[in-house]
Amino acid sequence: EGLKERENTKTKREMATATHTSQHDAAAHASVRPPLPPPAGPDAETAEYTPGVFYPTAARRLWFTTHVSDDHTDREIKRLPNTFFFSSTIPESYQAFCDDFGPVDIRQVVNFVREVHTRMTFPAIKHRLLVFYTYDHPHCVTNSVFLLCAYLMLVEGFSPAEAFAPFQSVFKMPIKPFHDATHARSTYPLTVLDCLSGLQRATSLGWFDWKTFDTAAYDSLYDQDTHDICRVSPHFVALATPKDEADKFTCKRDASSHVPLLKSLGVTNVVRLNEGSCYDEDAFVREGIRYHPLEFADCTTPPPELVKSFLDLAGEARGADGVVAVHCLAGLGRTGTLIGISLIKEQGFSAAEAIGWMRLVRPGSVIGVQQQYLSQIQGVEWQGNWPCNAPAHGSRSSKRVCWWDAASVEAGKAQALGAPVSAMPNREQPAFDQLAADDVSFPGAGDKRPGCEVSPRVLAMQVQLGQSQRHRKKAGDVL
Repeated sequence: EGLKERENTKTKREMATATHTSQHDAAAHASVRPPLPPPAGPDAETAEYTPGVFYPTAARRLWFTTHVSDDHTDREIKRLPNTFFFSSTIPESYQAFCDDFGPVDIRQVVNFVREVHTRMTFPAIKHRLLVFYTYDHPHCVTNSVFLLCAYLMLVEGFSPAEAFAPFQSVFKMPIKPFHDATHARSTYPLTVLDCLSGLQRATSLGWFDWKTFDTAAYDSLYDQDTHDICRVSPHFVALATPKDEADKFTCKRDASSHVPLLKSLGVTNVVRLNEGSCYDEDAFVREGIRYHPLEFADCTTPPPELVKSFLDLAGEARGADGVVAVHCLAGLGRTGTLIGISLIKEQGFSAAEAIGWMRLVRPGSVIGVQQQYLSQIQGVEWQGNWPCNAPAHGSRSSKRVCWWDAASVEAGKAQALGAPVSAMPNREQPAFDQLAADDVSFPGAGDKRPGCEVSPRVLAMQVQLGQSQRHRKKAGDVL
């Protein structure tokens, strides 16, 4: 309801600022220039980030600013009647699992890009400066910057680096790395540029087109009461586990109701990664869908033999023009990890690009140590589908290990003090030959050391609870 109310308010403001169009001679706006910063504000090109200052994007007519309140927005609209201010609730629309705050899903990316494109090409304001504004909050700023860059990349033809560069150059602009879908301290700084690069690679492969993407079809499959399915690529579908009975996390999602949906997506194989089935496996087999149980523990990384088995069956399916549907419990961690390995090996994605793309099409994908695992998979040598020097699979011991080194700590401090986004912790920590699957060391809430003290079992519970609450919020239930 809050989002709807803000959307209505922002629409009214746009109508108000649009009424000034007919009052000005278009020739006066032929050379578009930014308005002056607020009276006490610094110059936008050289000073550090300040709410209310206009910041240029790579597109000449499109600018960005932040406001500290709705009153601030109203004052700016009155102060600068020649400027077309517009906004959207899409940067605020991300539904978190835990401490994650973005990136927004691909459906919302498409909606945003189409909204901006409509305004940029609208004849009545074609000579006016367009300024997108959002709230002065790191989450809103980060998602807004990502969305604006997506528009610049997909519609205006800029590269990810070119689209992001103007924002990256603003000292202390509150652009934060995206957090994985847990409450643990983030150990993998997935950046706006990573997500843009993943989106660009998928687009270049022909997997995505903002002009033709069917947002209604995406919404009908994703996070529904009876199913939770996302197409990741032409060769892979990710989903949450079907369930014969409802539990405290989700409603009943029986396998038989999944069959027609999966067949409509061309699925010929189903891979189960979670330990123990929650449904009648024969429901798929009876309909001619091949079924493959490849189990490993939640929120951990797969052993090399399982990686080979997965890539073997995926390659066989791809050779027969088939599609592989992959699920674990939530369809996020283990599912994203296995699909990510294939994206890296077969399609040339970097680990960060793979994670960025998967979180766009299936929010929350790849969790905890799985992020660093994919970074190391990026550099392995392959003998066929066998990863010769793959990161060691974690053992079920009580051994604990810190995820961060001294350099990472200093980089984290530098980022907190406003260093460029490039000053990030090392994403390839820790060394996986020292990593235990059950217990990775993180300090508690009162410990100031970087890291966290959360086992994979606890992370798994966080994700399942977060997914349940997220679904209920989307459905409008009272928690």
